[in-house]
Amino acid sequence: MNRGMKVLKPFLLAGTIILLIMGNSNCSLVGAKDGSEKKTDIAMGHMSLNEDESVVNPDTQHNAHPNHGHMDMDMEMELAPVQSEGIQVKWSWASGMPKAGETAKLRMTIMDAEGMPIPVKQLEISHEKKLHLILVSRGLSQFMHVHPVETGEPGVFEVPVTFPAAGDYKLIADFRPVGGNPLWRSEWVEVQGEAMHEPVLLTDKQLERSTGGMNVSLTFAHPPQAGQEDEMTFTFEEKASGAAVTDLEPYLGAVGHVVIVDSEVENYLHVHPLDEHAAGPKATFATVFPTSGQYKIWGQFQRDGHVIVVPFVVNVK
Repeated sequence: MNRGMKVLKPFLLAGTIILLIMGNSNCSLVGAKDGSEKKTDIAMGHMSLNEDESVVNPDTQHNAHPNHGHMDMDMEMELAPVQSEGIQVKWSWASGMPKAGETAKLRMTIMDAEGMPIPVKQLEISHEKKLHLILVSRGLSQFMHVHPVETGEPGVFEVPVTFPAAGDYKLIADFRPVGGNPLWRSEWVEVQGEAMHEPVLLTDKQLERSTGGMNVSLTFAHPPQAGQEDEMTFTFEEKASGAAVTDLEPYLGAVGHVVIVDSEVENYLHVHPLDEHAAGPKATFATVFPTSGQYKIWGQFQRDGHVIVVPFVVNVK
């Protein structure tokens, strides 16, 4: 399936940047000449250039950020603002194309409009990482948030990925060039193997989950409505006693992170908490849903050294 993509301008809400991306076959990504997406052709064995619950624990993906330290002309040139127009990602599978249940190494090269790799120093560290990779299945039953590692080659990152089942997955590279706004580039990949039966996405009647020894609820300041700023609050209490949870740990530099994708897998939001230093019992995030329809929300939090993923499905009017 080919879809064009468009980035709406970032919303700045109480110091939190929210990146909204909408699908539109006639529109291009901000900072990109070609806003089209191309599905990976597994049979042909290549990945194309494009624009832009089974969870891999991000703690197992370590990302080194070497600091070369010396201040010289090259350093000053590298830290100059990056021209975002035309930035693209080349996707390839260094260890062979992915098959369900087998680990494949994904290699990503971030390049400028001329196809030249962008030095890694030209990417800002955003919540402890220079590159966030989100992977979701077409039906949104599968979700992964991992962090590719710098290879030492200009613009090149790698990460091992194990897909739980065959089918279509969208890969979303989320990063921020020096001096620029957050960007993302995406690609569909078809994973071979035993077919996956994904359940129909249903809106949750009650926004409550039990996980990690806690009861977690989600509330909104206003009924979710497209185009309107809203605040969503996760509330945590001990499952056994009902006591308020106040010992959430920082995860990627904040009390939590939230990824939101619509049911068509065309709109992507990655939002951060209003109070990054909170430890519970509440964590509040500001967001704007770009269009009406169903959205799946994954809240990611950490407690006792373990990352907890809390999914909800909501309907936006």
